Amino acid sequence: MKRGITENEVVEAIKNCGIIFEETDARFGKKKYSKLPLGLKSLIVVWFINKSNKSNEEEVITAYWRRNRKWEK
Repeated sequence: MKRGITENEVVEAIKNCGIIFEETDARFGKKKYSKLPLGLKSLIVVWFINKSNKSNEEEVITAYWRRNRKWEK
């Protein structure tokens, strides 16, 4: 639990929150960014689907907190 982020919060962001955008990266394949709003901040999770194994599991690259106002348009 680094940065005050729990494993359950990361799983929630990947499984139940929409992808805010995707980008292609040669090292990881297609990276996905999910946003889980929690009060005055949002959890951003950067992840990808590991297709090198048969289970196609999600693998997290990083997760971090952002203040919600930075994501407002």
